[in-house]
Amino acid sequence: MTTNRRSQRGQTLVLFTLMAAALIGGLAIVIDVGNIYLTRRVLQNVADQAALVGAQQRATDGTLTLNGPQAIKDARTYATKNGVISDPSAAGGVWSTDSANGVKVNWPPAAGSNHAGDAGYLEVFTSRTVRSFFAGIFGANPVRVEARAVARGFGDFGTAAVIALMDDPQAIKIGGSSTSTVVGSVYSTGSVFANSGSLDATGWVYAQGTVDLAGLSPDSQTRVLEGAPPLSDPKWPTPTVSGPGQYSGTISNVDAYGWKYAYPGTFTDLSVSPSAKIMFRPGVYYITHSMKISGIAAGFTDLDASGGSFPPGYSASNPPVGLPVCFVLKDGVTFEIVSGATAHFRSAQSFTDHYGVTKVADNLIIRSEDDHNAVKIVGQGAVHLEGTVYAPAGDVQLAGGSGGTIQGQLVAGRIELLGGTGPAVIYDPAKVPATRRALLVE
Repeated sequence: MTTNRRSQRGQTLVLFTLMAAALIGGLAIVIDVGNIYLTRRVLQNVADQAALVGAQQRATDGTLTLNGPQAIKDARTYATKNGVISDPSAAGGVWSTDSANGVKVNWPPAAGSNHAGDAGYLEVFTSRTVRSFFAGIFGANPVRVEARAVARGFGDFGTAAVIALMDDPQAIKIGGSSTSTVVGSVYSTGSVFANSGSLDATGWVYAQGTVDLAGLSPDSQTRVLEGAPPLSDPKWPTPTVSGPGQYSGTISNVDAYGWKYAYPGTFTDLSVSPSAKIMFRPGVYYITHSMKISGIAAGFTDLDASGGSFPPGYSASNPPVGLPVCFVLKDGVTFEIVSGATAHFRSAQSFTDHYGVTKVADNLIIRSEDDHNAVKIVGQGAVHLEGTVYAPAGDVQLAGGSGGTIQGQLVAGRIELLGGTGPAVIYDPAKVPATRRALLVE
């Protein structure tokens, strides 16, 4: 009996030892595999971001070609600062194959990439040797972990003055009897079509589709690039509406100088008649039915102590622009400025509204949904808008004018430029939200 018990205890000990060894071995594999997976994830994130940083370095010839040496340098610098050590003696950003950690940058991408040999793309490899915590005890060798990313630069159309986001054969239409002025570049996800008029653009005309400028007058000297990569909707957020209580906006009675004051909030209709003069206090205005400016409307600086006169150098036809506003349009609403109107507004990325609340409103005019007329500026008038007009699914029409400007950026589904002496669209990076300059493709 005693012998049998000793035998059982011996067998149990052996079995326990084998199970413990298997458990420890399994735990070691889980820990080591997890460490490799975590390292791979970190390396992939670094490779992705390094490729995006480098691919923003576009050449200055207006094409999609990258500035290769600068792109390589920027990608290596980013990767090195984020824990992937580059061999400083390796030419062209290629790591030493004997190095435990490294970054390799190919411009253009090497054989094996879907974009091999294309100078508009940048390829980044990151690498790190991972030593096992436990498996090494059993003689396992260190594992070399690598990650790879390929990015393409957008060129300068990511910061174009005019951007149409719909894939439409006439996403941008140019017409009229005179010149449409764009200070910056023009970009279309669809195609660009011109049947008359003239285009004066200081930058390039980019299109993912085709560019047909046969209808332009012979004096239009426009640089064109077809087959541009897609530019996605930036999806800028809509700010909350300003105002107390139920956020109902109000307009005051006429003061002694003939002015009314608009206070931010929600409006069913917000109209400025031909004989009206309305000052807009800072804040977010939400329009649910219609907005039409036929008279004088502006976001003004405070009037001086005399109680209604303009600061020196300003008048009703040349009002000061200072206090920021943002107009948010419900689906189906058109922001319209008609012939003879004066409209001076500006936006700000962050400001304090009339009620003392801080607002973040990157855009001047927003209508985020609905395939419908979103903004229409027509006829002779003094129009000066500072900020981004953002209607990614809507139509925007600019026609006529008399020297007015949209200073910032125009982003819409479809855009129609019908000439006139204004308003010119002027790209100003200080007055628009940030837009991506590169895109991961592999």
